[in-house]
Amino acid sequence: MFGSGDQLTRFEVQFRGQGVPIREFRNIREYGDIDLIPGVRFRQLRTLASGLRPMQALAARGMRCLVHEYGLQIASKTFGPGVWAYYRKKFFRSLSESQAADIRALMQQDARDWLDNKIRFPRSKYRNY
Repeated sequence: MFGSGDQLTRFEVQFRGQGVPIREFRNIREYGDIDLIPGVRFRQLRTLASGLRPMQALAARGMRCLVHEYGLQIASKTFGPGVWAYYRKKFFRSLSESQAADIRALMQQDARDWLDNKIRFPRSKYRNY
């Protein structure tokens, strides 16, 4: 989630079982070249529009608080699918492809740096995507 002045501070990818893209240790360097989050879309809260009716303004502010406190995934599970589809359309917008591509590129660079022993997670380097 990105809002005005917000930063994504953690994005974790875990592979298990058949979801492991590179199985042989001798090929581990290939992790620096693959998209670790294919199909992931990033959303941003819309700015509050002027002229909202009181209930719409309260709903928008409530959604901001809910997402801020619990995250988008938990917030989405709070509502039924139909209601969430409406809220998603009303209160969120997708990030542009260039913004999402920047996050993917930074994740690939961090994987390469980790493989080259330039950084050690999680203590020696913190990076905001």
